[in-house]
Amino acid sequence: MNDRKVQKVIIITTTLASLFFVPAAKSYADSKIILGYYTGDSQIEFRQFHTYMNQISTDTLNTDSNGNIVGNVPKQAVSYANSVNVLPYALVSNYGANGWDSNIAHQVLTNSKAKNTLIKNMLS
Repeated sequence: MNDRKVQKVIIITTTLASLFFVPAAKSYADSKIILGYYTGDSQIEFRQFHTYMNQISTDTLNTDSNGNIVGNVPKQAVSYANSVNVLPYALVSNYGANGWDSNIAHQVLTNSKAKNTLIKNMLS
């Protein structure tokens, strides 16, 4: 066998062997996600039942058709969630003056200016 073939065999063997010895990265998907749903009216229930969940979605923010965020972060609930190891995250809904408004979602997803405004507002 010539040197070139030996070199190829070594490279291929080393590459294949390394695939079996690379430790897998731990991800959030490795454990069950038990998601709670928080609104401004569920303060007592969250404190009472937080042990049944490991994440919580706080539904206290909305967007309008221009991408502006309306509402407030529930600071006490987020602080409590952090203290009991429940991962909180913000849920931004598309509720309008008369409840669920599909036009708001359509506007912020199809109008690039509104979408960019919403993304900037969510990041800040």
